[in-house]
Amino acid sequence: MTAFALGLGVSLAATAGAVAQTKIQVGCTATTDCASAMVAVDEGIFKKHGLDVEMTPIAINSNIPAAILSNSIQIGGPTSTVFLQAADGGLDLVAIAGATVMNPTSNTAITAFVRNGITIKEPKDFVGKKVGAPGLNAFLHVLFVNGWSRRASTPRASTSSK
Repeated sequence: MTAFALGLGVSLAATAGAVAQTKIQVGCTATTDCASAMVAVDEGIFKKHGLDVEMTPIAINSNIPAAILSNSIQIGGPTSTVFLQAADGGLDLVAIAGATVMNPTSNTAITAFVRNGITIKEPKDFVGKKVGAPGLNAFLHVLFVNGWSRRASTPRASTSSK
C-alpha cells in the first residue's frame, strides 16, 4: 500500500531540501490505485518529508497526461496504456512508481456488470457485445478491442473500473 507513497517521496526528496514544504498536486481517478497516496496524506507521511501533497480528482484517466503538461497536477496515476501512448506520442513524461499490483488472489474478485437478460460467463461471451469504457485508449478500451475479442481464454488483465 505504501509503494506509491514511497516512490513519490523518494523521487521528490531532492527537491524538498531548499523549500520547507514543496506543494505537489497528485491527480487520480476514483479508483483504489491512489489509496496509498491518500492514506499517506491523511497520516502525514508526506508532510513528515517536507511535501505538501494534495490529491486532485481527475474524471477520466486519459486526461492525466494533459493535466500534467498544463501543470494542473505534478504527478498522476494513469493506466499504463494511457502513459505508454502519451510517451510514444512524444510527451515528455517519466514513470516514477507503480501504485498497485494485481495478483491471483484478487483476480477472482474482479467482475464486469451486465444488464438483465445478458449472460457473460467467459471472455468469448463479450464478442459482438457493446462494452462501455471510461476513456478512449484507456485500459478497458484497449483490453476489449485488442484482448478479449481475440482470445477464448481469460486474460490476465484487470476488468475493474479503471
